[in-house]
Amino acid sequence: MNIARSSQRKRVLLIDDDPDFCSLLKTLAKDLHIQLDTFQSLEGLGSLERIHDYSLAIFDYDLGVSNGVELAEYVDHFCDEVPVIIVSGQSRLKKQADTWPKSIQTFVSKKDGVYPILDSIMSHVHAKHFYAC
Repeated sequence: MNIARSSQRKRVLLIDDDPDFCSLLKTLAKDLHIQLDTFQSLEGLGSLERIHDYSLAIFDYDLGVSNGVELAEYVDHFCDEVPVIIVSGQSRLKKQADTWPKSIQTFVSKKDGVYPILDSIMSHVHAKHFYAC
């Protein structure tokens, strides 16, 4: 990847159908100087190709028609340099992580609050591979 694209990609994508969760996480991320773009559906993003514009993607597991793991499968095939965090209100999903696509780096339960999610974002923001994509 060239330097111009690398500097563009220090953004985080969140796709979650809960508008309150999106708003809260966006506000907290802004306080941490993280640009977080939120969409309440895959359709809101416009095109799956836009995932390439981000350094990190956060997908809610339950998105209605599709789920976050299915989106991560797309990432594995077409945007393999973009790490994925899966969030969900269902903590039982941690048990399924063995079979998830390789792009999924972390699962965080919403039941644990927003701070573990922010910690996961921060660890990816500061990870060396985040800037080397």
